[in-house]
Amino acid sequence: MKSTPEANRQCADAVLMIRPARFGANPETAESNRFQQGGMDADAPEAARREFDGLVEHLRDAGVAVEVAEDTPEPAKPDACFPNNWVSFHDDGSVVLYPMLAPSRRAERRREHIADVERAGYRVERTIDLSPWEARGEFLEGTGSLVLDRCHRIAYACRSPRTTALALADFAGRLGYRAVAFDALGPDGRPAYHTNVLMAIGERFAVVCDEAIADPHERAAVLRELRDAGHEPIGISVAAMNG
Repeated sequence: MKSTPEANRQCADAVLMIRPARFGANPETAESNRFQQGGMDADAPEAARREFDGLVEHLRDAGVAVEVAEDTPEPAKPDACFPNNWVSFHDDGSVVLYPMLAPSRRAERRREHIADVERAGYRVERTIDLSPWEARGEFLEGTGSLVLDRCHRIAYACRSPRTTALALADFAGRLGYRAVAFDALGPDGRPAYHTNVLMAIGERFAVVCDEAIADPHERAAVLRELRDAGHEPIGISVAAMNG
């Protein structure tokens, strides 16, 4: 989310955060997210709210504008503190709603949160709703599935059950991005569930776990795309990604 209409900026100086009401483990997402292991203590929801409030404070201290919205207790939305999976905001005033793999996560898509953003003074010119792809078994979980080079209009996407071809192509076509899709492996040798667990792009650098991209041609292509766009790749190990 951007607080100014300046075009072609990579990094936002404002964020929307959802304060979780019932944070917890989600069995519907555990199958494709092998980072999610084991149960949670009974005090996990309250601990999550304390951590959330602390993060808001630190971000504001660093000069980031934070718009905080409250989750609702019903229906239970254990992943509500991750709104980047269901919504993204863009410099031209576009708001994109995304198709989610887990039915329990679809309740997170609440238009009142977008209205909160508008009331805070941010532009909303159009809403692009990709959620109908859910009925066809096609998914794209926001900036979890997508790592966007906003300046060069490149969308990096690791293929997985949560990031499928048709939804990715629809996003790219409607937003004017070029998709760079590849396969990468998570901690158990299965597809990494989200691209942002292995990749992040800044203004002049990119952090990438290129070891996780098994195909050498795809690995070389991703690194070449980053370098051609002026981003210095900073490699991290699979162990660092998994940690």
